[in-house]
Amino acid sequence: MVPWTFSCPGAVYGDAVAVLREALSNVGRHAEAHLVQVVATVDAHCLSIEVIDDVRGLRKDAMLCSLANLRAHAIARGGSFVAESRRGSSGTHVRWTVRLPAT
Repeated sequence: MVPWTFSCPGAVYGDAVAVLREALSNVGRHAEAHLVQVVATVDAHCLSIEVIDDVRGLRKDAMLCSLANLRAHAIARGGSFVAESRRGSSGTHVRWTVRLPAT
């Protein structure tokens, strides 16, 4: 694993931390996962955070609770949010992407 740093405006950083906290909390509460993968991707324009677990897919009521909060954080930053059960296997894939402000 290679550590990395990047310059991130405080408000986006706060949202990213909140998204990670909520997504990992959901895995702990609902997924009964044995493996969780977190992938953060950043370039000059976007920050994307993905959380992937290996056991249980999404419950039908999931978007009505905490996942709706993750979507709101993305939309507030002009971004996108996708949460889906993984095809062909068990598990859930959550992707939160936002545009970074021009510096």
